[in-house]
Amino acid sequence: MALCLYSCAFVGHVGRPTVFAALWCVAVIPCLFFSLRKPLALIRVFFLREPFLVAFLALVFGSYGWSLLPGETLRRGLQILATYYTACYLAGRYTWPQMLSLSRAALRLSLLLSLAFALARPSLGFHVGLHQGLFRGLFGHKNFSARIGSLLASLALTAWASGLTRRAGLLLVLFDLLLGLLVLKLAGSRTALLVLVGVVLCLTAVTLTQRANRSLRLGLGGAMLALTGILLPLSPLLVALFLSFNWNTLLTGRVNMWGTVLYFVARRPWTGFGYGAFFQKSTYGGLVTLFEGWEVPHAHNILLELLADLGVGGALVYLGSLALYHARALRAPAYLVQGALVVSTFNILTGLTEITCFPSAEIATLLYMHLALRLPEEALPFGGKPLPGQKAIAQQDLQKQQPKEEGIGGQVSLP
Repeated sequence: MALCLYSCAFVGHVGRPTVFAALWCVAVIPCLFFSLRKPLALIRVFFLREPFLVAFLALVFGSYGWSLLPGETLRRGLQILATYYTACYLAGRYTWPQMLSLSRAALRLSLLLSLAFALARPSLGFHVGLHQGLFRGLFGHKNFSARIGSLLASLALTAWASGLTRRAGLLLVLFDLLLGLLVLKLAGSRTALLVLVGVVLCLTAVTLTQRANRSLRLGLGGAMLALTGILLPLSPLLVALFLSFNWNTLLTGRVNMWGTVLYFVARRPWTGFGYGAFFQKSTYGGLVTLFEGWEVPHAHNILLELLADLGVGGALVYLGSLALYHARALRAPAYLVQGALVVSTFNILTGLTEITCFPSAEIATLLYMHLALRLPEEALPFGGKPLPGQKAIAQQDLQKQQPKEEGIGGQVSLP
């Protein structure tokens, strides 16, 4: 629970320090303690499974040497390091089905506590002034509450589609889905709602592809090629319509702000200004706020945020990690590929208009790192001995995929 409940406060999204921010340490410190029981296993997970995450950490701490605010860079670097270290421990301790269940429980509890807090203290649980009446709960801002609600709904749908939940657990899955949708409604975040829609579309496409036979897959591929052939001649018209749309209004001023940020980022395009340093009020963040006329806490775009903090190298490491992640995920067992693609879809779509996955020490980042570390062992071509629980789940997948035949006396048996 501590990993998601007050992670926003831990990274400084809430304007004032709170005692709840220390709950992150309540989760991290036991991981540090128990992981030292098997130091060689930890080193193997830490350094060998996901090279791009290690490269990202190296770049983060390397930026201390040229950062405009070395102290802030070190503080933010230690936060992302703690998240990665925790993910390493959890990746060695829990399989994805176990982590999925634990994450849902943590998110469920955090939202229930957040709703109870809002009912007990409406003046603190709901926005006043700007965003009047919208739900923020314990997370300090409606966007963070909506993001947690969207993530819970996404994981509930994943558990249902993956077939990892027994019949007795379907009611709990339905409860998680409805709870996530309720928080989304109360918070009124369009971005989080669109992210959830994107996750549903991704999950539907992956599930249909997995269950389709070869001829149907070929048919879908042919239909996509035909659609591409139809749209290609119309591409100039589609581009013109896209450019004529008022995206700045739809994205509440983000487009103009991105241009302002790029103007300053061009001063240090290769190295950036140091991890977490650019958007501080004492550096260029104050100038961007002055230019735009509203307080700009971050780039509202993951690639632009990485360009501002770590330069071109940071953006390339992020894209490289995504490429390796998806290459491994697409070769993983059926129950794992759905979870991996849902988590990446959630982070990518949220990263288009916010910042998640790498700069943010929160539950979505933790899940991404956990799966990135699990995929090298659980993905089929990368071998290794089956992890705890994996053999049984793989056997269930095999039984589902094998065709059923009529046995003696009309009973159904597997060949």
